[in-house]
Amino acid sequence: MASIQKFDRKRLRGIVWVCDIAQSSKYLNRNDAAGPTEEFLQRFLYLSLIAVDASNGEFIKWTGDGFMAWYEAPLDRAVGDITARIFRAAWELSFYVNLTQLGVESPVKFHIRHAVTYEKDALVIDLLHSGTMASRDVLGKSVVLAFRISSIKGAFPSIVAQRELVDACKAAAEQFRVPFKILRFSKEDRLRYFKGENWGIKNLCVSTESRQRVGRKVHSVIRQARKALNKYEAAHPSSNSVPEKIAVDMLKGPPWCHDVVSQVEKYISGQLVPALKGALNAIEQMATKSPAPHTPN
Repeated sequence: MASIQKFDRKRLRGIVWVCDIAQSSKYLNRNDAAGPTEEFLQRFLYLSLIAVDASNGEFIKWTGDGFMAWYEAPLDRAVGDITARIFRAAWELSFYVNLTQLGVESPVKFHIRHAVTYEKDALVIDLLHSGTMASRDVLGKSVVLAFRISSIKGAFPSIVAQRELVDACKAAAEQFRVPFKILRFSKEDRLRYFKGENWGIKNLCVSTESRQRVGRKVHSVIRQARKALNKYEAAHPSSNSVPEKIAVDMLKGPPWCHDVVSQVEKYISGQLVPALKGALNAIEQMATKSPAPHTPN
């Protein structure tokens, strides 16, 4: 008989983040991809633990080809800030994977998908057994929903979330904007993703391609771009930011972690920032050369 020293249950509310690696089962069944996939899974688990910790979350469990994380939210007004941190961490994870493949040479390309939901009636179970084995699990309707929608593909960084979380994120103090659109499901979609269930599927959003608002003024674009550059080039970047925390903890890891961070930094400083500066200079030159608008008499 199992030796159970502790079995506690309590009701909490919080935000669930579920991450999934697309087509991992298919890759594991390919002789040429099984080895690289196993190596990628191990490295992704390592990076996932760092990303969840950097966003002030709790890593609940590894699901074999992904993970579930939990962010307790005792105050409803804090939901926006928590969601913004999760979206930032999800963005960073997708960025690291897409750019570096975590240093794994493979005949297949790895991609990850994210689901974020608000669980208001979570049943949190804490268990201590077999001497020192401790575990925690979180149950609830929105937890189930998160696992189901984690298989839905979206544009980078591939996040599906409830609309109330997307709206709360827009009003957060530490804003992190990801463009979203409302998801519409056909009858076939409901069967495929939700086994015919309808709860929670009417107000889901998926990350989409960024599109500038029609009529957005040029000086607004310039101001936002300059702000992003100044933040990157700051002499003392915030060590409390999610990207900074991830990079710092990765540099404490094994050699492959150092290689991945180096590749990311090289891309940002060698390609991304110069491209942004070039585009910004071109926009500023065009703005100064544009004729003043005609004012009718």
